[in-house]
Amino acid sequence: MRIGTTAKSMTEEQIVNYFNKYMTRNSKIIDIEAREQNLKFQYLKMLYTEKGLSVNDETFENNLKLLTKDYKYNLQANLLADDNDISIKVVVFDGYTKASNIKYRNEYGYKCLIVSMKQAYAYCVDVINTTKTIFENGIRKDIKLFDTDAFRESWYNACLHNDWMDGTPPAVYIFDDHLEIVSTGGLASGITKQDFFSGVSKPVNEVLTRIFIQLGLIEQTGHGVSLVVDKYGKEVFEFLDNFIKVKIPFAYIIGEEVQNSQENVGVNVGVNVGVKLNKTQQQIYDIIVKNPNITYALISKEINKSEETVRRNIKYLAENKLIERVGSDKTGYWKIK
Repeated sequence: MRIGTTAKSMTEEQIVNYFNKYMTRNSKIIDIEAREQNLKFQYLKMLYTEKGLSVNDETFENNLKLLTKDYKYNLQANLLADDNDISIKVVVFDGYTKASNIKYRNEYGYKCLIVSMKQAYAYCVDVINTTKTIFENGIRKDIKLFDTDAFRESWYNACLHNDWMDGTPPAVYIFDDHLEIVSTGGLASGITKQDFFSGVSKPVNEVLTRIFIQLGLIEQTGHGVSLVVDKYGKEVFEFLDNFIKVKIPFAYIIGEEVQNSQENVGVNVGVNVGVKLNKTQQQIYDIIVKNPNITYALISKEINKSEETVRRNIKYLAENKLIERVGSDKTGYWKIK
C-alpha cells in the first residue's frame, strides 16, 4: 500500500477487503454461475401474475436475466428460485444487546428471496410492532412501537442492495428498545455518505432492482433514505467497511403495558372479545401469535393433536374473526385480528 513516498505491507484483512471490493465492482450476480442448476420459479411467476403482469414461460428466464452468457442459471436465479440455500433470520433478544438471551429466532428462507423478505417483514410489522395506548387530557392516543414505512424502506433496501456475491443474507435483530437491520457490502462503489443522504441512487444489483420496481416493492428515487432520515435522523445509519446497519429506536420499551401485545391478546382472548374458546383453540391461538408463519403440521406437532383437529379449530378462530389468513397456504401468514 502506497502511503506518501513509502510503501507499506498490507495486512491479510486489508488484502481480503480490497479483493472483495474489487470483485464486487467487476462482477455481478447475473454473471456468476449458481452451484445448483435444477431451479424452478413458480413463486416468482405468481408474484408477477398477482401484479397483473403477463408471464411468458419461453422468455421469462431471459427477460429477468436469470441465465449467464453460457445459459447456466446465475446467482440471481438462485436468489429468486422456489428452493435455494438463502436463509433470512429475525432474532428477538430479551434485553438491549446481543449478549442478552435469545427469545425467538425465526427463519424465513430456502425459498424465493422476495417471499422470504415479505414474510420477515410481516412478522416484524404484525407481531413485533405492538401499540401502546395512553390517555392525555381524556384523549386516547395509540403509539406504534416503530414507524412501519421507515422499517419497510430500510428492510427492502437492505435485501435489494445486499452484497449477494458475499453470500451473507441481511438480518433483523430486535432488542427491548430498538431493532437493527444489517446488510452486507457497505456503500456502493463511487457513492459517498453525502451522496447517500442526498438521495443519489446507484443500485448494487441493477437487474434485481428492476424486478423489485416491477413488483412494486421499491422506487428508484432515493425516497426511502429520505423517509427514514425525516423520521429518525441520519444517526440511525452506521457505515462499516463491509456492512450497513440501520438502527431504528422504539417509541417505548418492549414489555411496557401495550394494547394487542402478545401478553394481552394471547391470554384468555376468548373472554376478552366475548368468544368462547376451548383449551385447544386457546393453545393454537397463542402459538400463532408467537409465530404467524407457522404451518398446520408444526402446530399439530406442538400441541400433539392431529392436523385435521388443528384445521378445524383454526377455522373456528377465523370464523370468529380472531385470526385471518393473508395470502396462500404456501406463502401467506396468519394476521392477528
